[in-house]
Amino acid sequence: MGKYRLRLPRVPESGKAYPLDLEYTWNRQIYRKSVNIVIDPSHWNQEGNRGRGEVRASYGSEYKRVNAFLLEKVESTDLKLAEYNQKHPNQINGEVITGFLQDKPLSRVDEGALAYFKREHLLEET
Repeated sequence: MGKYRLRLPRVPESGKAYPLDLEYTWNRQIYRKSVNIVIDPSHWNQEGNRGRGEVRASYGSEYKRVNAFLLEKVESTDLKLAEYNQKHPNQINGEVITGFLQDKPLSRVDEGALAYFKREHLLEET
């Protein structure tokens, strides 16, 4: 299960906004991806949304939209990981998690059929 974490320095400055990361932990390794949102620590609730983190209403009128975006992103990634685990049991590793966080396809669905077709077509012409 993914969660969001505010990337804070050891001594956060008052009134300064910090970047928000989507974070997954696998085999004691942490994998993070920035979601390009910066939030003041006073507007962030780490324990909200079942421990995943959420923006407080004090953030402003956009807090519901931001929370919906964050929830959709983490649920989408969780679903992709669950589907991958069903197709490839016990094959999840850091590379797979990083690929899903970066929205990269892990393997080609067509297995290079177009390249194979072009190569065969070129061989027939010569």
